[in-house]
Amino acid sequence: MIERYIYNSILKGLKIFPSILITGARQVGKSTLAKMLTREDWPATYHTLDDPIIMDLAQRDPDGFIYRSAKPMIIDEIQKVPDLMRALKRNIDLDRKNGQFLLTGSANIMTLKTVSESLAERIGLYQLNPFSWAELEKKPATDITDTLFAEDNPQKTLSKLYRKTKG
Repeated sequence: MIERYIYNSILKGLKIFPSILITGARQVGKSTLAKMLTREDWPATYHTLDDPIIMDLAQRDPDGFIYRSAKPMIIDEIQKVPDLMRALKRNIDLDRKNGQFLLTGSANIMTLKTVSESLAERIGLYQLNPFSWAELEKKPATDITDTLFAEDNPQKTLSKLYRKTKG
């Protein structure tokens, strides 16, 4: 399994927010990352709305689905049942513990006005991008600020980095 640099940030977010939403393009590894968190550092139940039985239960009774499921929980592909967001809000308002829910889905779920308003201050948002070259090469994460200020002249460092990218 390739380590994702965002992994530790999400674990920290689960200690700060009642819910976390990991968004990203198709096939970037949102589901894999969520499952990896449950196996290693955050024991949670996993529900995918790709499963027609789970999706049917969630659609028919969003509140019951949330209330009856063991916490903490992962809901994968949350955009398939937007009514779950309202149920999540109610559940969080009744029991405001951090780290209850980890959601994955497409970025457009937060563009729905009702969703973004109802989960304000209740959700941490994380964007998962495709693998970086450093992740694929299993090299340590780099921070451009550290690189720029490693020398006395950040402009000179930036110029060198620019020339390297231009070939």
